Amino acid sequence: VWDTLLMMMFDKYGIHQFPTLQAMDNFYYWQVDNPGQPDDGFIAREISEITGENASYNGGYDDPLSVNPPLFAWAEWQQYQVHGDKSRFTKVIDGKTVLERIVSHFDFIKRTRLMDNGLYGKTTGLANGFDNTPNQDYGSKEERFQKEYEDLTALINEKLWSEEGQFYFNLDKDQQFTNVPTPTGLWALSAHVATPERADAMVRNYALNSEKMFRPQGLSTVTYD
Repeated sequence: VWDTLLMMMFDKYGIHQFPTLQAMDNFYYWQVDNPGQPDDGFIAREISEITGENASYNGGYDDPLSVNPPLFAWAEWQQYQVHGDKSRFTKVIDGKTVLERIVSHFDFIKRTRLMDNGLYGKTTGLANGFDNTPNQDYGSKEERFQKEYEDLTALINEKLWSEEGQFYFNLDKDQQFTNVPTPTGLWALSAHVATPERADAMVRNYALNSEKMFRPQGLSTVTYD
């Protein structure tokens, strides 16, 4: 999932040469439809090229290894900005529209990956993608996910920002900062979670600091100090 969706940020410019939408459809076809059950909406992180099914080494739906972050909506939006075809979201795949499948997967993530503190977790570095560390009620959906965004933004800023470290750190099992800055903290910039002041502090003190993360070939996995 992770590799497919992120590559679409580039492949979208060759949408007529690369099967970008079909690549996402491959995962929608294997999404679990099991209303009322905990695995409803599950999309496996990897599908076996041999069997065409959930790769056995992923584990079950409740295994921390089994899912990647839910970036389907982001990838679909990136594609839409190129192809401009609204009917993409009402395309029916095995009885559900693409939009319904995206929402179902989001609901699965929220149901199974929320921690007691309200943040999303129950995952691993591998599952996170960092292996080395028309007549639809669109309005109500927009309001719902805007509220989800605002609530999660507030939680991230409340619980993950360190004034001392001037960075968004992970929390350990005791809900204490790990104080290990990695590029994952910079996702707060892409998601527009960081305030302008916090974004400036992270870019200046970490991303563009050659004693921290900045290297000519890109960001380092951990800081150099």
